[in-house]
Amino acid sequence: MNKREAQPTLLSRFVYSPLNYWGSLVGDCLMAVIYLATGLVLLATGASRGALAIPALLAGWLFWSLLEYVLHRYILHGPKTLAQEGHAHHHREERTLLASPLFVIPLFELLVWWLLSLVLGRMLAAFFVAGAASGYASFSLLHHIFHHHSGAEKSTTTGRGVWASLRKNHEVHHQLARYNFGTTTSLWDRVFGTYRRSSTIKS
Repeated sequence: MNKREAQPTLLSRFVYSPLNYWGSLVGDCLMAVIYLATGLVLLATGASRGALAIPALLAGWLFWSLLEYVLHRYILHGPKTLAQEGHAHHHREERTLLASPLFVIPLFELLVWWLLSLVLGRMLAAFFVAGAASGYASFSLLHHIFHHHSGAEKSTTTGRGVWASLRKNHEVHHQLARYNFGTTTSLWDRVFGTYRRSSTIKS
């Protein structure tokens, strides 16, 4: 047991608590719904540039997918921080209920929405954040299923299709931590040369 685990701080105790894990999982999905609903309400009330709603939604998802890659590669596998230590713990004990503090992501999404609303307007900002929040919620759900539902794990490691491919890509990362940082997509791993096929590892 390391020093941080022997003398946990209040924050680390909260981060490793089931309350934080399940609260984050529910909150991630809820925030995506809230921003999508906000965008739809503003669109229905006559917000300008409504034709850009779907492109903004897709741009938000693309933004999240890149952010997922960058954070995973350079923060979670980067210099020693509470986040890096937590992720290292996850690699050692994959079923640990561990998530970012449940207030961090909603506050970040709110900040992004506010900043973008100054430039794009509230409606397009809401759709952009809805896309990003949907991507993050997808990550949270996929990651939970991959590590906490053995039936899903067995079916995806032997099956075909997008679901199985994502599961296999994530398994590569847990065996070869320098590769396959994307959970919701392999796009950026392919772009930046960190993609490895599942055939490179032992099943």
